[in-house]
Amino acid sequence: TPGATFVPSRMIFSTSSASAGMTERMRIDSSGNVGIGTAAPRSTSIGLPVLDVNGPIAVTNYANLGWEDFTAANWASVGGGVVGWNKTGSAGEMSFVAVSGGGADGGFSFYDRNAQLIRVTKNGNVGIGTTSPAEKLDLGGGNVKMGYEIITNTCSNTYNCTATCSAGKYVLGGGNNCNGDASVAFTSSMPTSASTWRAWTLNSVNCASLIVYAICANMR
Repeated sequence: TPGATFVPSRMIFSTSSASAGMTERMRIDSSGNVGIGTAAPRSTSIGLPVLDVNGPIAVTNYANLGWEDFTAANWASVGGGVVGWNKTGSAGEMSFVAVSGGGADGGFSFYDRNAQLIRVTKNGNVGIGTTSPAEKLDLGGGNVKMGYEIITNTCSNTYNCTATCSAGKYVLGGGNNCNGDASVAFTSSMPTSASTWRAWTLNSVNCASLIVYAICANMR
């Protein structure tokens, strides 16, 4: 049995080649922290050991993740998370699995230090700026900025005209103008499909120049 002064405080794993000396690859310090690519692995603020990796982590060919049933009895009271590959068994996707055990809420959270930025609940609701999203996308205040375009179409000597969004865009609103005369009334000025806005004058009064515009964006 080694004496007190000889008890090792850490374990270091190194490799070498014929043309170079020993290079440290991994260490376990006296607190149980494991460092890969770092000689000073960090620990949590409450003293729990961590795995500290200085470099990328690759997950490949983990088909076994797709075989695991996380609703099985052995997961019933255990909470945790799993990162793997191809849980569907066919889509070839990166898989992130949150296992809520013992009545936990489950889901995913994305943090900047201690501030939660995005929350995904176990029923698929996504919250930005809120920790308890009630809808599929729930914004807890602030604005949403999106790109849009205005499509204008001019029809001559007619009482109805349409403007159609570019492919892949949907109409959010629109408007019309008859010869620049604001006194001309319209029976309808409304969307007639997901990507088309139509204007129709009252009593089918012809316009020498009927202008219709549609406000289009990549959302609906």
